[in-house]
Amino acid sequence: MGYEVVLFDSDGVLVDLPDRETFVAATRRTFSGFDIRRPTGDDVRALVGGNVDALASLCRRNDVDLRSFCRRA
Repeated sequence: MGYEVVLFDSDGVLVDLPDRETFVAATRRTFSGFDIRRPTGDDVRALVGGNVDALASLCRRNDVDLRSFCRRA
């Protein structure tokens, strides 16, 4: 028997939210891993909020593969 779904929850219902410092560090690692040196506030909000359309635009502007970016994020 295997799993058909993996549920990631971080809204405080099933698991507690990470602290702000954890979010900041993860966001920085993601951007720096793709050599995106100066993400805008909108770029950061898109990543943290999961705005795929905005992330796609960010990736196009920086010549980054969207799927690779999302997997690392």
